[in-house]
Order: sequence, then C-alpha cells, then structure tokens
Amino acid sequence: MTTVTFPQAGDVPPPSTLTMVLEPEVRGPLFMAADALKHVRDCTSKFTAGGDKSSSLMDCAIDADGCCATAVATALEKIDSAREATFPFLQSATNSQSYNDAYALTSLYWAECCVADAVLNTQNPDPGPDHHKKVSAQAAHALRAVDLAILRGGHDWAPVAKHVSLAAADLVQKFRQEHTKEPVPKRRRTEHEQQPKESVSVTESVNDIKARCRQWQEGVASRNVHDIQCVDAQNLSPLEFKEKFLSQGKPVVIRGGMHGWPALAGPRAWSNSAYLKDRAGDRLIPVEVCSKQDRSQTYLTDSWEREVMPLRDYIDAFVAAEVATADTHREDEQHDRQGYLAQYGLFEQIPELRHDLLVPEYCHMVLPSDGHATKSAPPRAAVGTAVSGQKTRNEPTDATDVATGSDASTSDSTVQNASAADDMSLSVTNRLTAENIQISAWFGPCDTVSPLHHDPYHNLLAQVVGYKYVRLYPKEESKKVYPRAGAMCNNSFINIDNVDTKKYPLFADIQAGYHCVLGPGDMLHIPRHMWHYVRSLSISFSVSFWWGACLPLVHDQAGLDTT
Repeated sequence: MTTVTFPQAGDVPPPSTLTMVLEPEVRGPLFMAADALKHVRDCTSKFTAGGDKSSSLMDCAIDADGCCATAVATALEKIDSAREATFPFLQSATNSQSYNDAYALTSLYWAECCVADAVLNTQNPDPGPDHHKKVSAQAAHALRAVDLAILRGGHDWAPVAKHVSLAAADLVQKFRQEHTKEPVPKRRRTEHEQQPKESVSVTESVNDIKARCRQWQEGVASRNVHDIQCVDAQNLSPLEFKEKFLSQGKPVVIRGGMHGWPALAGPRAWSNSAYLKDRAGDRLIPVEVCSKQDRSQTYLTDSWEREVMPLRDYIDAFVAAEVATADTHREDEQHDRQGYLAQYGLFEQIPELRHDLLVPEYCHMVLPSDGHATKSAPPRAAVGTAVSGQKTRNEPTDATDVATGSDASTSDSTVQNASAADDMSLSVTNRLTAENIQISAWFGPCDTVSPLHHDPYHNLLAQVVGYKYVRLYPKEESKKVYPRAGAMCNNSFINIDNVDTKKYPLFADIQAGYHCVLGPGDMLHIPRHMWHYVRSLSISFSVSFWWGACLPLVHDQAGLDTT
C-alpha cells in the first residue's frame, strides 16, 4: 500500500485573515467553504495545541465509518459554490484583485480537499481495478486548481500553495510509477535505426547553430559593439564578482558556474522533453503568443496576447513543432504564430522543477544602494491580469517618465517604491516566506526575442538549453536608444533587427555597445538598468535571477523626442 501524507496545515489561510472587500453573495459562501474545509481537517488530522501553523497533518487512518469521505464531499460542494460566486466579479473594473484573491483562495481550498480525497482512497482496504486512476485523477484535479489559483491570483499565492502542490504531485508520481510500469523487451538496435528523438533542444545540426551564432556576432552586429568579457567561474569568487562587476555596473559572461545543476545533464536534463512532460506536462502556463512577423517586437505589438495551456501542449505546438515544420512548410494558422514562455515564475508554481537548479552565490552579493529593500522579494505582476490580456512583461518601476541614465539612491523615492510594491502584492504577502531572489523561466523555440529594454534589478541570466544572442547598451546611452514614454518607459523604440537610422539617428552614435552568445552552462551578468536585447538562436531554456532593490532611473524628459 502506498504511504502518503496530507499537505501541512495552516498554509491556506482562512478568509478572515485576508483583506478582501467582497459583496455578501461572495463573502457568505466563502466563509461556508472555509468552515467545511475546517471540518475536513478536523476529520483527517491531528493538530498541536492552538493549531500551530508549523504543525503537519498526520498520515490518514482508514476512514472506517465514512465520516471523512462525507466531510470531503460536502466541502467540495460548498467550495465549488463559493468559487462560482466569484465569477461575475473577476473582470470587475473596481476591486478586481479582491475577487481574484477570493477565487485563488477557493481554488486552493478545492485542491486541499482533492488531495484529502485522494489520500482517503489510498487507504481503501478493498480498492477496485481502476483505483490508481481515480487517485491520480484526484491529484491532477488538485494541481489544476493550484495552477488556476496562481494564474488568477498572482504569484504571491505560490508559496501558500506549495505544500498542497507537492503533496498532489507526489501522489501523481507515486501512482504513475507503481501502476504504469510496462517492461520493455531489450534488444540490440541495428545500425540503421535512429535514436529516439526526445530532445527539445538541439535537433538541428550543431554546425547550423554555430553559423547562426557567427552571423549575429559578426555579420549582423552593428559597429561599436564589443565582445563581453568572459571569466571562468573558478577564477571569480562572489566577492570578486561584486568588486569588479556588480559595483562597477559592468557585464560579464561567467563560464562553468552551473556545475551541479540537474537541469543541465542527466536524467533531469531540461533538454529532454519527456522529462519536462513527465514532471509538469499537465500544468497550466501562460504563453506569450504573437504573429511571427511581429516577433522582433513581441509584447510591443498589437498581435501580442497571452494564452493559458498545459506545458505539454506548448512544447508540442510551439517548441518541438518549430523544428518539425522546418522541412514540412506548414501553412496553418498556428504555424504563423510564435509562442514564448517568458519571464514566468514557473519554479514557484512547480517546485519539483525548482529542485533542478541552484541559485548562484553571485546573487547574494548586494550594494549599499540596495539598502533595506533587499529584505523583500521583488514584486511580481499578478498573472491574473495577464490572462485577461494586459501586458505585464518588463514593467518599469515608475511608469510616468522617460529614463535618461542615472540611478536613484536609497532615498525616500526608494522607500516609496518598496511601499508601492507591497501595495501591489496580495494581502497575504506579510505571511509569505520567499527567497530574496526572483527566478523566472524563459523557454521557447528559435528566434524568440526580448526587445531592447532595461530592468530595475541586478540580473544574472543562466543558459540551460540551447543558445542565445544578447546585445547590451549602457544606461548612459539611454537618450540614444529612444526610450518609450508612459507605462512602457523601460522599453526602447529601437528594433535591433531592423534599425531605422533616419527616424532614430542618435542610435548610430552609440560608442559602447556589448554583445555575446550564451551556450549551455553560461551565465551573463546584466547590470541594473543596462539596456539589453535577447534573441534565441536555437530552442532555448534560460533562467533569470533578479535581486536587490527595485531602483528607478532618474527621470528627465528634456531633449528627448520619441515621436
């Protein structure tokens, strides 16, 4: 019999602890759902005195009298009603975040009950022939509810959902391993048989990729663009990194600094699509989609939108399909669109994949200008707004002016910034524990692009699968890259793929640009506020680490004309 446990108690908060302004028709069902869930917890677990949050639920005993099963069924019904009650208000122009929070909360209640139901079924002394399918389905329903909670409510809900997510994923994996093992007869492969293609990465020839890398480094690169300094990680301690590069605002490519990452090689390598699908294939993710003719400007164009889909569907439709269609010349509508999983907190949502990477020690180096703001994780835009179509990637700190090129210190403006970030996040933020580092996934086919922009944090970009070309321009050249105004002020009008020098003549006068090609195992330090353009040269999976204070550039529109 499989031994399983419930998720830890207390991670999913009761509604009374949340600051949510809700209509009575939502608030009433929400509290009824919370009471029903409490009854489930009382039936299936033992708490320490006072319901200490650190206490864990115990292994479930056999539900001899059916009390627990009845409690779970009742709770699922009430939770479903509470979640449905939020539907009319999710797109509300006012107070929408409170209703997104209520939706997220009820989704996590649902997930916890699904796990409880699955655990109860594992203790059934007389399981039927499809017993394992039922348990796996219940756990899968829990994971889907977790995904919907995070997508709608925002990533501040990911730590709240961690334990129930891990419990559900553990159930799925255990029952898959125990009940779907099919022995494969071993035989010698003939010399004419090909190896099975399970890779999402380099399915084209290495020579073709190298030629593309040379094209971007030599042929396509504009004048006055210089190679970024490369350093071996063995020769660069964290303190030396801080002294020579972080404090100086200088970029550097660090090679050999990702040894020990399971994601790079071995059975957990992310270049293996079978592994990604096995671990997270059914998990819902928001994919940035745009017309291929707009891919050099992506989220700055009218064709850009976000679509939610399972990870396996994204790999099949947009990542692996790009290689498959290179020879078949598909002409359907999907072939005219490009998808990109970009700047997404995948590892908060799916902790199992988080175990495949290591946070580089360099990310723990901070500067005096980071001040107290380094004590809280950088704010992440709620994906719930992105699902409804709003553009959220690379949002600036201050969306009112155009940056011209010098840092703000940790003055009152920085404090106001930190407060604004707190206000942006969910009301449960003060109870969440998180690393001081925002880790984002960037996974897509060849030719995905992040247009020229800058970010308000220290940035270390780690290349796990495939190759990427990166172009950098110092913040001192901000005027010459023609920043946009308003909400997209950290983005440039310059299209690196097709620079219009007549419309933007100052760009040709930039004297200090930098570039490099990143391959598997390389890391690039992109200094805070340094303008950067990124293009994948093959199927690519990268991880970015943002850390430090969220500092704006000093703003001054004098002399700038972006019209």
